[in-house]
Amino acid sequence: MSDLWIYADDDSGFHAFEQASEVLGFAYSRVCPEGAPPINIELSVDSDVDPEICTGFCTPESVNEGVPLNYDIDLAPDLDSDTLTQTLIHETVHIAQYLRGDLYQGHGPEGGKFRITWKGEDHTNTEYHLRPWESEAKLLESQIYEEYKELN
Repeated sequence: MSDLWIYADDDSGFHAFEQASEVLGFAYSRVCPEGAPPINIELSVDSDVDPEICTGFCTPESVNEGVPLNYDIDLAPDLDSDTLTQTLIHETVHIAQYLRGDLYQGHGPEGGKFRITWKGEDHTNTEYHLRPWESEAKLLESQIYEEYKELN
């Protein structure tokens, strides 16, 4: 497994660092691509994350030779333990998708228009429930969550 460095933005009100570190490490060990570089994950609670829509989201922050190395995971406030676990697993799957090069979100190489691609295909305007990377993340989230629960 690649090195995984986890930080918490204490100012955001995130206080479940021990649980989050354990879950992220477990999930990452299940989905991390072979030979992935060391990465950093910063966790924070964001009051703009509406739990009625989603419980968290993952944003790549910096790129080295086309591979994001730093990620922010923003979480909805007041998640219960099970929902936090499921959300962190789901967002870890997205990190693996970025590392594999399957998922890309950002501006083109010359600062062009924002776009989202999955396996090279433009999905910038694809509705959330039809996004193939979300389908994969939901499936793996469920499998990894069940495995995690059995072991903990």
